[in-house]
Amino acid sequence: MTPLQFPDTADERILCDLMRQITWQSDIDARHIRVEVRDGIVYLRGSVQTCIEVVEADHAAQAVYGVNRVVNHLEVLADRHRADHEIARELAAALRNTTSVLDHLPTHTVVDGVVTLHGVCRWEFQRLCAERTALSIIGVQSVVNRIAVDPNARPSVLSVPNGPCLVGKAS
Repeated sequence: MTPLQFPDTADERILCDLMRQITWQSDIDARHIRVEVRDGIVYLRGSVQTCIEVVEADHAAQAVYGVNRVVNHLEVLADRHRADHEIARELAAALRNTTSVLDHLPTHTVVDGVVTLHGVCRWEFQRLCAERTALSIIGVQSVVNRIAVDPNARPSVLSVPNGPCLVGKAS
């Protein structure tokens, strides 16, 4: 199909729409993603650098009109192996950069590329933000989010090394 032709079938239209979506979505590197569509079912195969790309490619596929189901076989394969301590250091820095969202920085461990987050936050979006931050780190294979949501948790003074002292607002 050339760029000036219209798709003949629903599967071709889904494929065109999805490829356009994945190509233009800034948090997905689509160079190594293969897409196939059969009877409204999207099959994603190939490799990506981060877990967040797997999640975003799946969401992009589900958002296309006419998609009945997504079978996601994308693998997370970083260009180079990263040691757990490298991942942990980058994750700590990334979590510090989300201080506008998090009242308390979660603690985390990394074992064989699997990140486990622990802590307490006041809102579900904060818990999900911490998880999404971890998913975006190259070398992370999966995330176990054990951050509890407690609406009664008190905001605290959060000091960032070499940065301003941020005080959470009292409710």
